[in-house]
Amino acid sequence: MRKCLFTSIIALALPVAVLAQNYFGAGYVHAISPDESESVHFNGLFLGGGTTYRISNFLSFEPAIYYSFLTESGETSGSIWSSSGVSGAMFDYDRIEHKFDIPLNLCLGSEFEPGKRIFVSAGPAVQVGLVSDMKYNVSNSDFGSRESDYEAGGDKRRLNVLAMAGLGVDLKKVRLTLHYSTNLLPYYEGDASKDRRHNISAGIHYLF
Repeated sequence: MRKCLFTSIIALALPVAVLAQNYFGAGYVHAISPDESESVHFNGLFLGGGTTYRISNFLSFEPAIYYSFLTESGETSGSIWSSSGVSGAMFDYDRIEHKFDIPLNLCLGSEFEPGKRIFVSAGPAVQVGLVSDMKYNVSNSDFGSRESDYEAGGDKRRLNVLAMAGLGVDLKKVRLTLHYSTNLLPYYEGDASKDRRHNISAGIHYLF
């Protein structure tokens, strides 16, 4: 009985092991983030990978993990408080973000030639914010400061859940992907307006 059970487990696990395909890659990310007055556009890079588990000839499950680095810079107006009173000023600023995304996608696809496959994907992803800083200084001066969205007084949500969708193509050992994602939880803590952040990424991966 035990031998039969052990043999059954091996028989079930073997196809999964055989049909598992690892991949690793990098690419470009563009994010449109809500702000108090207007949308903010971030640009950056991602790096990471995952594993494709083929459930059938058409369906697969793809857990993955990606690290992203995004930046945005510009100029904004503000006020300076000093001993002589309050005065207006222009500020140069740089926003920097580091984060992890952990997607859990289901993929539906088909081979159109041996070793070549096209597919669509969709599923949830967990997003973990690592750093979200804004550094700024008064234009043409040495005065500057730094703020963090995750420290005391910051209101950006560090942990969020995303909805993802995308498409891709496997060409032998190379995978090309295009993905869109947006947050399901409010972008800011306690924000009932449920502002959305929209992310678009394009990447190239190596299959091994």
